[in-house]
Amino acid sequence: MNNETTPPPVNLRQLSRDFSDGKITLAEYRSARGRLLDDITRGATPLYPYQPPLPSLAAQVAARAEADLSATEPTLRLSKPSRLRGWWVVIVIIVLLVLALLAGILR
Repeated sequence: MNNETTPPPVNLRQLSRDFSDGKITLAEYRSARGRLLDDITRGATPLYPYQPPLPSLAAQVAARAEADLSATEPTLRLSKPSRLRGWWVVIVIIVLLVLALLAGILR
C-alpha cells in the first residue's frame, strides 16, 4: 500500500489562484503552467468538459428578487412635449399683461 499522498490534479484556474494569492512566485507559475500545457498537448493530462459552478443561494435569491421587482414595478412613461403647451403659456402671459394694463388704466 502506498502511503504517499498524491497531489490534487493541477488546473490552470488553481495555478492562477495560487499565483494571485501569493502562494507561488511568477517563475513557479510559469513553470507549472508550461508543464501543464505540455502534458495536455501530449495527452498525459485528460481534459474534462467545463461545468460552470452552481449559483450560490444568495445569487439565486437576489435574481429572484430582481425578477419580482421588475415584474411588479410600474414603468414611467413620459409623454412627448407638445408644441401647443408652449402657446398656452404665451397666451396666459399675454392675457395677464392685458388685465394688468386694464386694471392700471381703470384706476
